[in-house]
Amino acid sequence: MDCLEFNIHQLILSDIATNIGESKEDASTPEVLTTIDNVTSKVATRAEYAEQDEGTEGHTQNDVKHATEQRVFMSNSRVHCNIGFAELAVNLPDAHVDATVPVLIDILRDIPYIDFDRCFTWDEWALPDQLVFATVSALLRIASTHSGYRAAATRAIVAFAGQIVAMLKTGDVEDILAQFAPAFHGFYRSIISIPFAWSLQEWALLARHLNDLFDPQVVDRLNRLLIDALHCEDTDMDRIHFIQTLLARYVARGRPLSGYFTVCCVIEALWTTLAQALLPSQTPQSANHPVFAEAAAANKAWSSLLNHTIDEITTPNEDFSEVASLTMENAMQCFTHLLVQIEEMDAEPSEDTYAWETMSESLKLASVCSVAIGQLDKKVYARVKLLLSEESPISDNLVQEAALKATAVLVRNFPDIAFKMAGHIRKFITSPLPIFELDFAPGTRVPPPLTAAARCLALCIDLAPGDDLGMSYMYSLLNYIAATSKDTHDTALLTSSTLTVPADQQTIRSTDAGLRGLTEDEKRLVGISTISVVTRLALEFDSEEVTRLTVSMLLQRLRSAEPTVEAAIAYNLVDLALAAPESAFVDIIRVFSTINRSANPDDPRLSNNMVLAAQTRLARDLHRRPELYEPYLIELLTLFADKGVAIQNASALHHHSKMEDMTEQLASLLLPIDALLAHSDVYMKEMSPASISLFRNMWFLCILFRFTDGDGKDQTAMAWQRPALARIAVKTPIIVLEEARDTIVGDLDYNPVLRQEYVETVVNTHRSVLQKHIPLRVTELRGLSPGQVIFLLCMHDLESMRAASGLPSSLVSYFTNNSLNRNAGLVLCMEAVAENVIRESVSDLNSQASQQCLPLELSKELQQLLVCSTHRIARVREVASKYLNRLVQSFPSLMCDPPFVIAILEVLTLLRRACENEFSNEDNPIYTFHSERAGVTLHLTDDYAARNAMLSQTQRDADRWFELALGRAPIELYSTLQKYLAVTQVTSIADASDLGPSVALHFGKATSPVDRNSSSASHMLDTKFDRSKLFVSQLASKGYHIGQAVQFHHAHTAPGYSLDFKSPQEIHGLKKTVKEAIRDIREKKSTLTVQHLKRLLFRVAAIIICLPKCDYDLLHYLVALPFESFSPTAISAGCEVWSWVIAEKAEHEVVLMAEIASAWNNTIKHERGMFSKSLNTHPLAREARFSFLLFGFETLRSSYLDVSCENKLRESLYTAALSWFSVRPQWSYGANRVQIDADIKLLSEFLSYLQADAVRGFPAISSIASGQANRASHYTSALKTLNIPVRLLVDNEIYRLTVWTNPTSDAKRGVDHFGTIEKTMTDTAWTSTVRKAWQVDPALAVYLTERFNVPIVHHEVGRLVRSRTRDVLDIPEALRFLVGDRIGTEYLSIWAPVPPVIAVTFFEKRYRSDPLLLQYAHRVLEQHPVELTFFFVPQVVQALRYDDFGYVARFIFETAKISQLFCHQIIWNMNANCYKDDGATVEDPLKPTLDSLTALLVESLSGEARDFYEREFSFFGEVTSISGKLKPYIKKTKPEKKAKIDEEMAKIQVDVGVYLPSNPDGKVVDIDKKSGRPLQSHAKAPFMATFKVRKERVTLITEGIETLGDDAQEKEIVEEYDMWQQAIFKVGDDCRQDVLALQIIAMFKNIFNAVGLTVYLYPYRVTATAPGCGVIDVVPNATSRDEMGRAKVNDLLDFFVAKYGGEDTVEFQKARLNFIQSMAAYSVACYILQIKDRHNGNIMIDGEGHIVHIDFGFLFDIDE
Repeated sequence: MDCLEFNIHQLILSDIATNIGESKEDASTPEVLTTIDNVTSKVATRAEYAEQDEGTEGHTQNDVKHATEQRVFMSNSRVHCNIGFAELAVNLPDAHVDATVPVLIDILRDIPYIDFDRCFTWDEWALPDQLVFATVSALLRIASTHSGYRAAATRAIVAFAGQIVAMLKTGDVEDILAQFAPAFHGFYRSIISIPFAWSLQEWALLARHLNDLFDPQVVDRLNRLLIDALHCEDTDMDRIHFIQTLLARYVARGRPLSGYFTVCCVIEALWTTLAQALLPSQTPQSANHPVFAEAAAANKAWSSLLNHTIDEITTPNEDFSEVASLTMENAMQCFTHLLVQIEEMDAEPSEDTYAWETMSESLKLASVCSVAIGQLDKKVYARVKLLLSEESPISDNLVQEAALKATAVLVRNFPDIAFKMAGHIRKFITSPLPIFELDFAPGTRVPPPLTAAARCLALCIDLAPGDDLGMSYMYSLLNYIAATSKDTHDTALLTSSTLTVPADQQTIRSTDAGLRGLTEDEKRLVGISTISVVTRLALEFDSEEVTRLTVSMLLQRLRSAEPTVEAAIAYNLVDLALAAPESAFVDIIRVFSTINRSANPDDPRLSNNMVLAAQTRLARDLHRRPELYEPYLIELLTLFADKGVAIQNASALHHHSKMEDMTEQLASLLLPIDALLAHSDVYMKEMSPASISLFRNMWFLCILFRFTDGDGKDQTAMAWQRPALARIAVKTPIIVLEEARDTIVGDLDYNPVLRQEYVETVVNTHRSVLQKHIPLRVTELRGLSPGQVIFLLCMHDLESMRAASGLPSSLVSYFTNNSLNRNAGLVLCMEAVAENVIRESVSDLNSQASQQCLPLELSKELQQLLVCSTHRIARVREVASKYLNRLVQSFPSLMCDPPFVIAILEVLTLLRRACENEFSNEDNPIYTFHSERAGVTLHLTDDYAARNAMLSQTQRDADRWFELALGRAPIELYSTLQKYLAVTQVTSIADASDLGPSVALHFGKATSPVDRNSSSASHMLDTKFDRSKLFVSQLASKGYHIGQAVQFHHAHTAPGYSLDFKSPQEIHGLKKTVKEAIRDIREKKSTLTVQHLKRLLFRVAAIIICLPKCDYDLLHYLVALPFESFSPTAISAGCEVWSWVIAEKAEHEVVLMAEIASAWNNTIKHERGMFSKSLNTHPLAREARFSFLLFGFETLRSSYLDVSCENKLRESLYTAALSWFSVRPQWSYGANRVQIDADIKLLSEFLSYLQADAVRGFPAISSIASGQANRASHYTSALKTLNIPVRLLVDNEIYRLTVWTNPTSDAKRGVDHFGTIEKTMTDTAWTSTVRKAWQVDPALAVYLTERFNVPIVHHEVGRLVRSRTRDVLDIPEALRFLVGDRIGTEYLSIWAPVPPVIAVTFFEKRYRSDPLLLQYAHRVLEQHPVELTFFFVPQVVQALRYDDFGYVARFIFETAKISQLFCHQIIWNMNANCYKDDGATVEDPLKPTLDSLTALLVESLSGEARDFYEREFSFFGEVTSISGKLKPYIKKTKPEKKAKIDEEMAKIQVDVGVYLPSNPDGKVVDIDKKSGRPLQSHAKAPFMATFKVRKERVTLITEGIETLGDDAQEKEIVEEYDMWQQAIFKVGDDCRQDVLALQIIAMFKNIFNAVGLTVYLYPYRVTATAPGCGVIDVVPNATSRDEMGRAKVNDLLDFFVAKYGGEDTVEFQKARLNFIQSMAAYSVACYILQIKDRHNGNIMIDGEGHIVHIDFGFLFDIDE
């Protein structure tokens, strides 16, 4: 993984460690152990590197010591592995601890001596930092849970601290900055983040080392390190640049690696460890891997100090006391030193100095050390008292907060000072100090010093003597609030009279006297700080009485205080409200409302904004008091309505100048309403009509003041408004109720929140807006009242926002109120609005769907719409049905949601039962029908006609939806339907006819349009196919195996048995079985049958479904097993079980798809299936390839991709499509019209996608985007150049397929496809297309010439081949563009071989004996088997005519050495070509060459080869000579000829091993010496004889039934068999022309076979052996038509009936088909070859009914 960039390597290792931790209980499994070994094997220590560099033998002790101090380089990947090991060590089982702790100690010990790679492939912290943190953290965690390793771990950590401190003090400048300072930072992070119960002795040892860093000289040196590095003479600037960058990255994260920062780290580490040592019982001890939190240990330790008294330290160790005293002294000296420096500065110290942080931590450390020593240190005590006074030399939040926290620790452990400190702190917080200032803006919090002061004061009061001290201080502080108010004697209360405070006027006067001399601003500041402290105190005391008192006092002073003080009161009242009793809470929110209600835009006070901020914060934080949601919401809605009315009243009073500000104030009230409704536990389902009326009024006012209008003014300032309203809309309850008590109708005309005078002045604007939404209802709009117009706009805007959020079902609620439905004009407008909302909803959801973010709530909403489509009110049903249909048709993927599908089926069932109720219980109608399974309840009318209408409509809709789902996602639908049927239980016979299961079964067995083969077959047969067998089989398999799994699960979860402690043996056995099955299939020795495989897969799937947790091994095997077999049946079974698992366990979907993707990638890697080079372009692979391409284009069209990613995907799809055409044009295979029809439909659909394809051009956001090339216009141009070639080729492919399936243009089979693209192509377009094709793949361009007979295409391809020859060296068909031009022939030596039939033509005269071309042809022929070369023997012999360079002769000679049979055949053919005539009188000019080559071949033979030659030619000579001996008997009778033949044949002795020249693959073992038969000839004496020939055949034997390892189970058995072969021997008759004709016929046969055409040709064998001599095989079991005529058979039909039986018999029909197939093939052959002389003697009919032509003496232009 060294090649991985950035910190990906480390993230992987960290995730491995986390996963091991999560599976710790299964850590003994082989998988986990293997993972552990893989990580630990990569761990490296310095010792290993030393051994590698120096070895370990022959070194003295000093050498070893030197080696341990030597710096060793360690690569990033090794460091990452060490970090990963440290993270892993925490999660390992206990058994591994013995081995891991020593390794961790070694890693930690070596860190100071490692030379880290200087790079920036880390994210947060440098590699030394990460390594130290991980290692120290691991040691601390292990030591916490394994006490036996505590001593070793702490010793190692303390030793490392000593090492790193020494390095910081004396190390090299560059090393400190680059490695030691980051390493120390990692050490600091681990100490303050990992809780660990240090002992006092351990702390003392650690502190001794760390105290060295307090030395001012060390601090100064660390502060000027970078300057020193820059001034070094031998400075490497690259190293300096690295150091500067590293420091800059640390500074950017707030960690300047300076001397002051280092001291601050030391101080925090010291008090953290000391606090944990003092309070060990408060330190968490957990073996689990906690979620990391920075400074978690420090925060926890300080919290423990504040809340717990330190136990008395028994017999404190003198060493510890000494170290603690020294540490305290260092801390105080550090504080003093910094204080002096700050006082000498003219400005505040910069953040990089960490001065304030260091001083703060110093106070904490000094206080903890004082407590540890057990004596209150006077210096520390005096210092904190000074800092908590007006005379404090420092006014900084951090320092004074630290002083307060230090005071709290001192008071907690020295309670004697509590009383005195209480008064001191009270005086402190009532002083006008700048640190207490707060602007109370939204999002701010009370200054930390105030919070710390309140807590410290509360602690002092709690520990100080006295019973009523708390109340006394509260009164005292409250009096400060009163004294700082404007009117001290103002007693007007805004709250109820029950919340009063005793008026201690004397105390107030005393307090007032204490405030004399302060300015008004200082008094204001005192009031603010006192208010905040009082609030915090009340919360700290947690007393209802105190809280009431505080609330009462603050409410009294709320309106009489200064504006900023008033803001402080409002801010703090929020915190009190969250803790106050409900009555006080109500008082607070009512006061807020009163202030907000009475706000005056002209008032310069900020009270309205402050109160609004308080109301919003209260709403946001009210999740702590969920029982108060409703009263607060009602208060806010009431306030909103009151303010809306006030705005209208102001308008009536002509205060138009204030209208805009008042409207903005009203809009701002949406903030707290939005914040309150944003809580996830706020539910608006069950609200009173009064509350719903408040919501309705709020929306009416929003519409009235155009808050929902996107075209309003100042949209930038109010940009939050529309999203806030959308969120409020989601939580708004239905505003129209069906109940009679709903006042909606009255509200439309007499609503108190809609003032008639104001509404009438603005309603025309609203009417025009509404008219834009429903332009077809202008007439009805004119007659609507202003309230009705507002209502319609409210309906439109509210429901549009809801629908966009995935909540469309509430739209139908507007039609549930009959009072509204009775208003004809209004209801028509409502329907128009509903139509508009539906249309906009579909558009909005389309946008969301393109980004794959459809709302999650949409499924439940669809179910609700489905229920509403059965509503008692017809108009509700219509709207719901329309909406539902529109959604499902627009988003067919919604039908993949199982709950929705099940709800449809259950609703159909319930509706059927409701209709049956008319007949089963006529007098007692049932109104409510409920389905537990779907969770739906129908409340139906008692009108049975309406019920039947609902049922019919719902069933029609459901049928349409299911048909749609079948076309989009059939597998998901089938799984859902099977799941539904599997758990459907029939409790009685009456339930057996439920409609839901019937519909499920109907569509479960229906074929999908995606199954194009079945669809085509159904269309052709005019019948409907279904998949009943498969559906029932799957359902039964799932039920059977899930039953077994459930039984197994119950058996192993019985009492006393736990799956958590050990895995069931059955599961382990199942894993073993599957693993062995995969291995056997891989090794080709599997005995697993297809049925066994399927059962095994279903068993595994059932176990996965039943297990409570995902078993990832089983899930892996579930995918691996079908892919390993990789047969159609195995993959099909895999798809069944995968979809089953996803349907039952949706949470496994991601993991399962990841496994499938991985297995799929392996098929690509290993070139299996459609990725096989030999199969991926086979005609039968067309459907698979283009189906995937269709899926790809559908993904492209429906996905939200930026322009760069979109182009990458589109380019890949087009390239994959074009690769189909990068081979020679192919027809379909065989006569499968169903397959061809499916291919044509698929290609047509693909072509439609291509025609509609366009660049969408979403903004580029991915990392692959670069430069100007990402412009949409660039991609549009690129698309056009790709789109045209693909469309052109697909169009041509469709045309070729239509011709193939309908060659006779039969109208019943459809019409031919005529594309328009080719017709519109100009020469320029053709040239551009060829060039683009060449750019994609040169083969694509070359094969264009075979698809399109266009001159410009041939010309351009030829030009490209000649100019860029190297690109086509692997394309044999491109050679024809070079041959003859002598251009590029230098590449022939490496050109891909052409077929032999082409190669032999290169020996012809027209190529002028080009040496390079001849060499190429020679090489091609040599590459093919000798058996194939037999076929071209005549052509090879003829090539000798132009063999000027001897290449052909050499080829013949070399091949003859390889094969004796070839040697014989070539000799016979050369002998046959020595003379031109049959009588061997006219020599051929080639004869000398042939004679010499024949002699050369014969002379080269020796031994067995020579003997074989002599025996063969002697035997054949004897047989052939019989024909010559018959010549004197030509004029004699046949019996005489027969007698002569028998006489001569009796003389022949068969030499076993010889063969007939026409049958070199068989040995002659006997002759039927009585079989000689003279043949009819006028001048020659041919005869026929019969020989027994022994041949070999290979038989594949399959043992047993079909298995997955068929390749291994099929055995090749070679067996010999004898057959009688008839042959004709001719002398004086040239057979060479027959040889040529039969060669071509054999090629025809191969072509027909290659495309799967079952036509018949019988190219019998003919061999020319000498001039006018040859041997011809006889067509077996055949008779000529002439013989049949002589036998009085004049009618072929009668012959076939007599031979095969009646026309209705199978034998006759087979024979007739054979006759037709052979007649078709020979007709084509005879037509093309122009074969003549087709008299009855040359036409044979064999025993199976085939017609066979013989004797091809007249063909082509030969007439005689």
